[in-house]
Amino acid sequence: EAFVEEAKDFDRGYKELLGEIIKVMHGKNEWSNKEDELDDFLASHSDALTPGFLRHLEGECQRIEGSPKTTPDTVRLLEIMRTIRVRVVEELGKQSLGEGAAVLSQLLAYDDEKERRAVMQAGLELRGLEFAIELESMSQEALQTMEKVDADPELVFRLTGLHEGVQKFIESKKKP
Repeated sequence: EAFVEEAKDFDRGYKELLGEIIKVMHGKNEWSNKEDELDDFLASHSDALTPGFLRHLEGECQRIEGSPKTTPDTVRLLEIMRTIRVRVVEELGKQSLGEGAAVLSQLLAYDDEKERRAVMQAGLELRGLEFAIELESMSQEALQTMEKVDADPELVFRLTGLHEGVQKFIESKKKP
């Protein structure tokens, strides 16, 4: 009984936090301001951003995706939820995995594949082989983890493309 109450409390807390985040996202008309405000909010609430909250967020995304009726509002809400998910992953990465995870999360946020690869390539050229090896290892580990869970296919696709791009960069730098 205590376990059930604790689970309810966590769920209630996750819903409240998600509601606050959505309010931040909905606050202004200019997207750049929303992103800055979201970054500030997430940084100030980093203690509440847990793997449990991320699982809750994933569940909400899946619930919206599985909705039998799709409207422009549900499509927009799903887009907002995915943006929030990426930002939460970035913040969790900063907390636990460091700069490499934050960079990988930022790259995953690019919707356009060509732009994502171009930004990755430019970053690798600036940061060098050692950083590329770190990203390669991190992306490989993330892909292995995603195989074990029901990860978003789009996220897996993006991460696979980044992983392959990092591998090509490493190979090109190791050639004599």
